Amino acid sequence: MKVIVGSEEKISALIAEEFIKQVNAKPNSVLGLATGTSPLGVYANLVKANKEGRVSFKDVATFHECQFI
Repeated sequence: MKVIVGSEEKISALIAEEFIKQVNAKPNSVLGLATGTSPLGVYANLVKANKEGRVSFKDVATFHECQFI
């Protein structure tokens, strides 16, 4: 297990890079995505990478966590 230590920005960028590697290796990946504010930095990095042409999510399927109270 790798333990990542650093700023929120650094951790978000590293996690986004893992998503990018996965999607580029398997464009039809199925991803489980978290909701809430915790992953916003990761998602911002993914949007940036998409705009730069480094990754495409056109064939990716996602599912999202939902909590009902």
